[in-house]
Amino acid sequence: MRFITEEELRHRFRREHFTEYEPEPETRLTPGARQFLSDRGIRLTEIKTGGSTAQRQDEFEKKDEEGAGQNSSQAADQPFWRIVLVSTQADFLQAGLDLCQEDVLLAKEVFELERYLAKIGSGEEVPEGETHQEIRCFSCTGIGPENSGLLLKDCFEITGFHAQSPNGRVVVRLHVLRSRLRELEQKLPEEKKEMAHRIINRLSQMICHAFGGKICQKN
Repeated sequence: MRFITEEELRHRFRREHFTEYEPEPETRLTPGARQFLSDRGIRLTEIKTGGSTAQRQDEFEKKDEEGAGQNSSQAADQPFWRIVLVSTQADFLQAGLDLCQEDVLLAKEVFELERYLAKIGSGEEVPEGETHQEIRCFSCTGIGPENSGLLLKDCFEITGFHAQSPNGRVVVRLHVLRSRLRELEQKLPEEKKEMAHRIINRLSQMICHAFGGKICQKN
């Protein structure tokens, strides 16, 4: 199963505008990709395989009052956040591949963050008194080891000005990952949020560095 991300649809839409989208076999849209189609009024059609209608993409989003959803590859129900986690990891992997063309070291760190992200769904328990300090967090004016596990605001709003900067592609790509992770964080159980916070804050530092910031712009 391959996940189609919002970035892929944006790239295709820039090449050729379309009003209807039919997913290819063995693919599934991430929540961001579905939102992209919805925002532009693009109709998402069903596909048929083996003479039967393939599982509707809507089932990917369906959840009950407890936030549980059905994973079609497993018999048992899973919490909805696990499904969103998988698509977020796919976004990180795609971003890592894209960034290899811009900055190999930066791409390597994105892959590392994806591995930490995977720990959220692995069921690993962190011993009492210990935190996820293995995620690199270099002290800056607004973020440091003492608050990197908290949910902090973005250091500054990303706009078209940043997108058109010399390193704009990198800045926007990292911003997309941070946005995806903020969406996931809202769905996570409370005891799993700290890891997400640390990854979010590390991405904020990476965005600032990529833009060439020397003075902290955190509000």
